[in-house]
Amino acid sequence: MSYLKACVKESLRKNYPLGVGSVRRLKEDMIIGGYQLPKGQDVLIPLRNMSQDAKYYKNPDKFIPERFLRGDQSVDEETRHTEPFAYVPFGFGPRSCIGQRFAESEMFIITTKLFQAYNVSLAPEVPEKLEYIYRIFACPTTEVNFLLRKRN
Repeated sequence: MSYLKACVKESLRKNYPLGVGSVRRLKEDMIIGGYQLPKGQDVLIPLRNMSQDAKYYKNPDKFIPERFLRGDQSVDEETRHTEPFAYVPFGFGPRSCIGQRFAESEMFIITTKLFQAYNVSLAPEVPEKLEYIYRIFACPTTEVNFLLRKRN
């Protein structure tokens, strides 16, 4: 089960579902990256970019679920997920998603039941690299179809 959870987490990291990230309003004057920002300024936190930044993830374009495993199941220290705020698919702080635990439970249960009942693969026409339109959610520009074959 821990490997399945790692796969779901890596899917959320690699294919961040929201269009851009999270917006916060500064409560005081701040200097961020050398820029003076006044109190009340809205700041966009680019969560999608952070989850795919090579500064935080070695080979960020590759699907490596072992990043999220611990102990001897994990990959080398350089590849392992260690930066807590580089992966925040449900936001963070007091305005994080209230449904996070429920959503995670649902993803794990549905994925488990799906893979217990079916062999799942991408349809041949699905491109290897998807292009996205960014709205509230990141939406693929082409259909992503799957082939489901009932297990015996």
